[in-house]
Amino acid sequence: KSLYKNAEFFIYPTKYEGFGIPLLESFSQNCPVLCSNISPLREVAENAATYFDPNEVQSILKAIEKIIYDSKYKNECINNGQKRLKKFSWKKCAAETLDVYKKIL
Repeated sequence: KSLYKNAEFFIYPTKYEGFGIPLLESFSQNCPVLCSNISPLREVAENAATYFDPNEVQSILKAIEKIIYDSKYKNECINNGQKRLKKFSWKKCAAETLDVYKKIL
């Protein structure tokens, strides 16, 4: 928690991801997110993250520079992260998982 809270940003250069829990953890601590432009992460973060191509160093560098040098943009990302965070909860996850089990059984 402390690392997210005190970080300038959280960077997630993954190429394969099932779900972006680290993104939500980052949002919960008002830490801007920079992440790979892959569909699972875009689905979780939507407009709350700065995206980059994880295979391109220049793309990653450009994302880092944008979040460091554009404080207005950085604050927008933080605010959007708080909004996205409201869409997810462990309670909702448990309820939806239970519904799947009920349908299977």
